[in-house]
Amino acid sequence: MVCAYFEIGRMIVEEEQNGKERTEYGKQILKELSKRLHAEFEKDFSETNLKQMRQFFLVYSIRQTLSDKFNLSWFHYLKLMRISTIEERNFYEIESIKNNRQT
Repeated sequence: MVCAYFEIGRMIVEEEQNGKERTEYGKQILKELSKRLHAEFEKDFSETNLKQMRQFFLVYSIRQTLSDKFNLSWFHYLKLMRISTIEERNFYEIESIKNNRQT
């Protein structure tokens, strides 16, 4: 699912927003996309979820050390995206991956 969310985020940025991080009509895009995805996949894609997927793509589109593969759950990435510095995010990502493998 994490890869699917990344791809939805990519689609929002690259196709819906023409590669821009933000648009003046961003809220309208997310509202319309939410309806379209719900109709297509019969799954609820709220505007909040779509914002998170867009942010996920923006944060992780520049691949970093261990981020070459998505090794954590969506919940982990939601928490990691809140960290503003790449170095700190990398540290916590590495620690999360290590701790996940030990269980």
